[in-house]
Order: sequence, then structure tokens, then C-alpha cells
Amino acid sequence: MSIQLKLGGHSFSWNALPADLSTEAGDVEFVVLTHQSVVVPQEQFEPSLAANYLRLCGMPCNTEQTAVYSDPQAPIIAVMAIDSLCLHTLQEHLGGRVLFTSPLLTTPTKAASCIWLYRADDLLYIKVYDGTLRLAEVMHTPTDADVLYYIARLSKDFSLDTLLIDSSSDHRKETQKSLKRYFKQVLCE
Repeated sequence: MSIQLKLGGHSFSWNALPADLSTEAGDVEFVVLTHQSVVVPQEQFEPSLAANYLRLCGMPCNTEQTAVYSDPQAPIIAVMAIDSLCLHTLQEHLGGRVLFTSPLLTTPTKAASCIWLYRADDLLYIKVYDGTLRLAEVMHTPTDADVLYYIARLSKDFSLDTLLIDSSSDHRKETQKSLKRYFKQVLCE
């Protein structure tokens, strides 16, 4: 699992936390990169049921994992599975200052009608908008061919011809180049 500090884009292993995190004031938000991620509307969200949301979507926490979630007051909450020892270590070092988020909570600036994607390592975060959010999910896509296949399927199912690639994505230039042959408009934002 990769955890990234949102401000500054630091990436580190959870068992080697930067020393200055313990001394900084304020909350520390972590971006959790895992395929075990779902989004839940606020009106349907109950913190005590976080692990159940993952289980109901076919991505249950294993015995060494715990479900965490983003800001429960936001309109959409991301629920993610992380290593229980990782969570314990973060809470031990930072106490109640630990906050979590997911790339699934990113809102593209041109979200009217598009497929938005963000790649991190071998994970592909996808959101489909057709006037409103229609799909938000994470999947394993180790190669550009996997990305292309899945995006092509989605574009046919949703009849969309605009593809937005998050500018902070891994492999964004390679992904953009390979997808330009198949979509009328491929933008990096």
C-alpha cells in the first residue's frame, strides 16, 4: 500500500514516517492508494458500517486490514481498506490529527460529460460523468493496453468522447498518447 501526504506530494512507506510529521501542528491528510475503495453518499453513510460498504462491493477487509474513511461531513465519503498496523502507527504518531482521502474524491473541472482517470502505480481511478456522477471505481491496470480496453468499454457503454486525465497521474503522457487515437478529445487537467 502507498500512502501519500497530500500537501507536498511526499510518498513514503507507512513504517518509515517522516520525523517532522509528529512535530507539525494541524491535521495531516493521507491519500490512500488501494483498489479497495468505494464512495458512499453522505446521507447513506454510517461510520460504524465502513467495513460493510467494502464487503458489500466485493472488497472486504482481510484480517490484517481496517476500513477508514474520508471526511464524514462531505457530500461524498470515500471508504478504503488499509493495513491495521499502518493505522495504529499513524494514530500513535499523530493522534487524532490523521485524516484520509482518495483520488476518487477528486472533482474534475470539466465534469459535465466525460471519463476522468487518474493512474497511480498499477491502479486506475475512474469517474464517469454524464451530467452527474455515474460511476466511480478503482481497478488494477498494469499496462496501457489494460487501460485502453477498459476505457474503450466505458466510452461505448456511456457514449462519451471526452477523456480527462488528471495532471498528477503516473504515466499521464504515455496514457494520453495511446488514448488519443481512440477519443476525439483527451485532455490533461
